[in-house]
Amino acid sequence: MRKGVISDLVEQYKVQAGGNSDKAANLAANHLGRLLEEKKVRPEDISIKALFEELANPNGDLDMHSDTQAIAEAVSTGNFATISNTVMNSSVIPAYEVALGGAASIVTEMDAIKTGPEEIAGYTATGGFEVRHENMSYGETSFGEKYWTIDKYDFGEIISLTREAIFDDRTGQLIRRAQRAGEKGGQLRQKIITQTLEVAARTKQGESTSRAAVYGGSAITASNFYNADHSALIDSAGTNANLKTSNGITATNAISNAALLFKSMLDEEGDEVVVNPTTLMYAPDIGQYVWELLRGTVKRGDTNDLQNYNYGRYADVELPFLSSGTTWYLGAPQKQLVWLWVWKPETAVQRTQSELAFQSQIVLRYRFNWFGGCGHTDYRYIVKNTA
Repeated sequence: MRKGVISDLVEQYKVQAGGNSDKAANLAANHLGRLLEEKKVRPEDISIKALFEELANPNGDLDMHSDTQAIAEAVSTGNFATISNTVMNSSVIPAYEVALGGAASIVTEMDAIKTGPEEIAGYTATGGFEVRHENMSYGETSFGEKYWTIDKYDFGEIISLTREAIFDDRTGQLIRRAQRAGEKGGQLRQKIITQTLEVAARTKQGESTSRAAVYGGSAITASNFYNADHSALIDSAGTNANLKTSNGITATNAISNAALLFKSMLDEEGDEVVVNPTTLMYAPDIGQYVWELLRGTVKRGDTNDLQNYNYGRYADVELPFLSSGTTWYLGAPQKQLVWLWVWKPETAVQRTQSELAFQSQIVLRYRFNWFGGCGHTDYRYIVKNTA
């Protein structure tokens, strides 16, 4: 990027900001962010050294031999921190989204109301939708005392900008570090979603036993959660099988076998629960079979070129962190899996402290983090299939 472009942009916005330098920097950062999002500018095109010279050292008073604290003060008091954080954000977030993959599509995202474990009210059936006779009142449905609990955690990483990085213009190294932090954050969230789907211990959350499905205050094991009978495990709804054993994806009728279980789902009053499965979730090991079963126009393995019944019927989501290469899941996962956000992925910048500048030559720090958690809020909308 041509020298002076960023500083000129800040000056242009000063008029709109009524001469307020901080507001002008924020407006310029938003403008640059749009250019980066639209890929008209790449993070790699923006030199850290050039930003420093334009925004923090316009008179050339500082160089490699200057005191670290003086450099730290220069980048802290000027527009450098605001603008450079936009560049970092545009490096981190796309890498995070790529690493997250399709896992985000199988959860419903909601805003949390507190930072600790949070209760999601469970729907309790109360008699169903009934006819109202003259002079009588309608039946009333309410939320019962049964609830599901979702734990949330704050994960993040700090990227430090040193004096050497500025004057050696290590833009590429800084961008790569930011992208790697984004990848780690995306992979971690994908892994937590996958482990929640499996009702496995979320290892990064420090679980020795899984809290992916906590119902009425009690954690349910995977073997009890995915089971042929839930009447004594979760509620009194009856059989409600959400486990299909010996149903490998290679069988031509595997998907039909799984889908049939949804026809028998009942609520606590014995009324039918309509479940329309939308998504098939699987490990890369069986990706070829899933492709043939869902995207091939011809029925797999048929010699008469019959039309494939499942063509285009389900979305498919590949989950590399599934613990079994042959176990797969079918259902409407967004009706069951909830992700609660305390705050979504973000980057923040910290003006460095004198102690850090003295000890480690660090003049600025960037933080990338997210705070959230995932959990089940029902069991009727996902069927587990083992080979």
